[in-house]
Formats: sequence, C-alpha cells, structure tokens
Amino acid sequence: MKSPDIEDEIIKSTVALNGEETINYIKRVLYEELHDWNRDAKITSTRYFNHSFLPDFVLEWPNNKERYIYLRTTNSLKALRLDVQSLSDFSPIFITIRGSEVNEKLQEENNENAALNTSSKNSDSLVSSLNAVNTLQETSTSNSTGALLSKPLIKSGRSLITVNSIKEDLYSFEQGVKGAVKTNSESVKKALNIVDEILQPQSSNMISTFLQVLWTGNQGKIEEFPKEISMNDRLDDTLWNYLLSVSILTEDFWRSLRPSISYEQLTRLEAKKYPTNFNNLVKAKADSIRIKAIKAIRTQPDITNSGNYEDITDWHWTIDLEHLALVKNNLIALISDSIQSLKSVGDKESILNITNGLDTHDFEKRTSGRRVREITVENGENVVISQIPDDNAKSSNTLKLFDSQGRVTDAKVQLPSDGPTMDVHFTEAEAGAPTNSKPQLREFIETLLPVLVDLSSDEKESLNQFFNSTAPMTLF
Repeated sequence: MKSPDIEDEIIKSTVALNGEETINYIKRVLYEELHDWNRDAKITSTRYFNHSFLPDFVLEWPNNKERYIYLRTTNSLKALRLDVQSLSDFSPIFITIRGSEVNEKLQEENNENAALNTSSKNSDSLVSSLNAVNTLQETSTSNSTGALLSKPLIKSGRSLITVNSIKEDLYSFEQGVKGAVKTNSESVKKALNIVDEILQPQSSNMISTFLQVLWTGNQGKIEEFPKEISMNDRLDDTLWNYLLSVSILTEDFWRSLRPSISYEQLTRLEAKKYPTNFNNLVKAKADSIRIKAIKAIRTQPDITNSGNYEDITDWHWTIDLEHLALVKNNLIALISDSIQSLKSVGDKESILNITNGLDTHDFEKRTSGRRVREITVENGENVVISQIPDDNAKSSNTLKLFDSQGRVTDAKVQLPSDGPTMDVHFTEAEAGAPTNSKPQLREFIETLLPVLVDLSSDEKESLNQFFNSTAPMTLF
C-alpha cells in the first residue's frame, strides 16, 4: 500500500536528483496515481511541466471526452485562483505538489479559500493535491460504494478538494447510499448536496438518479425523495455494476427503473460476477434493448471461453465471447448489435446445427405460425428464390416442387405486428435485421431462435415461460 503522504515521499526521493530527474519522477508518480484512479482513461504525458497554459497530462475517454491536468508547484491560493480563471474554458484539473502547505493556508486565508472554491466550481475546474488524489485513487480501487463518487471526479469533478474535505465527503456519500436503501431523507439530502457541489451537472444528475433508483426500489415514495431532479435517461457502467452487486433484485425492480441500457453497455457489465441480477436485468429490459443479429449454436460446451454450461438447466442471460448470450444446456444464442461481429464466432466443425440448409419439411415445421416472405431453395443443381403467397410456407409451390429433394438455405421472416423482415441464413445458423432496423430483443429471439434451431417441445415451452414469467418484488 502506498504512503498516504505522497508529497512527503516525493521530497525525500528527489533530494539527490537534478531538475530533469525530479520532474520525471514527479510525473511518473502522478501517472500511476491517475491510472489507478480511473482506468477507463487514456493518459498522455506531455513534455511540459508547470507550464502556464500547456498541460502536463491529457486524459481521453472513449466517448471523446478530454481533460487537461496541470501540475503546480505553488502554495499560493491566489496564484491557483488566477490559474483557474485564466484556463476556465478548458475546465481542467490543477494538482499542487505542495498540498500540505496549501491546506495550512486554507485554514488561515478564509476569504481566499472561498474565492478559489467559487472560481473552480463556476468554471467546472477541479483544484486538488497529490495527497488528495492518492485518497481518491485508494477509494476507487478498494471501496465499491465510495468509488461511485471518487471515479467520476477525474472526469467531471469540480471545486476545491483537499484530503480532509474528500474524506468527509466520501463518508457522507456512503451514508447517503445506505440512507437511500433505508429511505432516510437526511443522509440522502447531504449526499445529494455533496454531489452537486463537487461534480459537474451531468455527472451530478446521473448519481442523483442512481440514489433515486435506490430510494424508489426500496418502496420509497418518489415525492418524498429529498430533491426534485430531472430523471437521467442513463447510468454509467460503475453505477449499473453497483446495482448488480447488491442482494438479488427481481425483474420487477429492474423493470421499474426508468434509465435505459443499451446492448453495448450490457456487454461491458460484470455478468459472470453477478449472474442472477444480470439475468433479471436483461429479462426486464428485453422490450427496450435493441439488437441486430443472432447466431444460434448447439455445440459441445467447450466452444466458448467461459467453461462448461452443462450445469445450467434453464434459459439464462450472460455474456460470452464478448456478446450477449442466451444459454440453455449446450444451446447458446449469441446476440449482437452488429451482423459482422458474429461472422467469425465459432468454427463450423464444432457447431452442430450448421448444415447445408433445411429440408423442406423441417423448414415448414420450424416456421409454422410465422410470416415467411421469401425463401431460397436449392437441390444441388438449381437455386430458386421464391416469394411466399400469404406469407405461409405451406402455400409455397416451390417447396412442393422440390419436396424432399430441396434444401432451404435462406429465408426472409417477418417479425410480429408488421415488423421488419429478418434475413435468416440456415447454412450459418445466423439471422440479421435489415440495414435501417434494430428490433426489440424479446420479439427477435422469440421469433427467430425456434427457426434457427430445432428446439424440443420442452425447450419451446421453457423459452416461452422464460420470457413471460413474473416474480414478486423483493427488497435489497
């Protein structure tokens, strides 16, 4: 474990170093702290140090968010305030390596303290010290509740943060999370005030939404929540994973959540670590998650990188091969928001249901009750693409003509309620949506999985129950 007084360690470690060596040492220490604080960020160290307007580090995130970090060697509160004002357009982070001296001045110079805090808050800038950064880094890596507040600070923190202030804020925030579960308005209100003070509005609103989710999920009345907020439409990965980590939550709980979740975000969550809650989350959101393609694999369990599925006796949502997956015994339905991403999954020798197409009788059986718009049939010599009268495969003269000699290699199957027409490829055990369409997960699976795979009657019945089951509400 690192020393909590990194500033003192730097002084001791650089006594015998020259100027350039000292700078390199300081920047290396801060680089490690920043990396552990938020590992989602790409960190670039520039060739500058303590420059008036060129940053020491540039942080970048996958969503194109960028933030500059400036190291400062001053202990002057006025100098730090002038820095904040002159670079306010960038909403940067200023980190002083003389934080202990600054902290002493904060206790003496109350007016300058207030002015610095106001300037940094108004410009969405964060002013802190190496020791405070170390506290945030330690919290982000060792405290799952505190990390809900500490991790976002590197990306969207603001105001003046010292070692003492952040320790107090983290403690109050953790009490607020517990208070939301117990619908304790006083502790939640204090946490909300802290979030508003030290986070930029977008992140503050996201965490406020999270606290409201905990509140209402534990039978708290929304009108009694301590703050009227504009409900955020999303939560970040850290907040979703935290919800997954609490005691088992039913589909009713997940369904009651207003924040939506995308396919892409689902694939980043810790499904294997929290399997039951992840399964319930996907089941509850199956009508709002939009996807593009499916590859149905009936194979030996070791085709995947996640081990043996033989112990899973019922349908279950998980993440496998970096895709959302619906699993039952040795049947794995991989789901994607990209047709191309499924092309290279699995090898044909191991996938038992990849064939040279379906015989016409099997095709009629699998598509019974479904609207089939078009089929491609071949018999080794001829290939015929045929439209289906009345969208009923049994009405196809082409199927009757080929009879048992023909193989259906492709088909176009329409989703219910005049939905889009899906392209089904039996030779690859795949199906995908047209270019401008992303169907709902539930109707996509219910319509196409029984077409791609010859499900037993028990599998069909359990699949129907899986998508239509409900359970009583349980609390945290």
